[in-house]
Amino acid sequence: MSQLLAARLDMAFSLGFHILFAVSGCLSGLFVVCANAWMNTPAGVRMVNGKPVDIDPIAALLNPGAAHRAIHMTIAAYLAIAAAACGIQAWMLLKRPYDLLHRRAFAILFPVLIVTALL
Repeated sequence: MSQLLAARLDMAFSLGFHILFAVSGCLSGLFVVCANAWMNTPAGVRMVNGKPVDIDPIAALLNPGAAHRAIHMTIAAYLAIAAAACGIQAWMLLKRPYDLLHRRAFAILFPVLIVTALL
C-alpha cells in the first residue's frame, strides 16, 4: 500500500471517528436533558396505588418539556466549547502567529462560535 493511500485512509478513519465522537456526545447530552425534563414534566407513566403502570419509555423520553430544553442545551454546549477552543487557538496564535494548524482550527471554530452565539 502506498504512503499516500495510507495517509488518506488514516484521514478518513480520523474524520469518521471524530464525527462519531461528536454525535455520541451530543446524543448523551440529549438523553440527560430529556431525563431532567421528565422530572419537571413527567409523561409516559401512570401511577396506580403508588406503583408505576403503563410505562412508555418513548413517551417519557419525548415528554412535553424535552424539545425546547434539548435544543437550548445543545446550542449552549456548542457555544461553550467553541468559545473555550477559540480562546485556546487565539492564545496559540499570539505565541505562534504563522502556525497553520492554529490558523485553520480558529477558522473552523470562530464561525461556530458566532452562529451559536446568535442562536
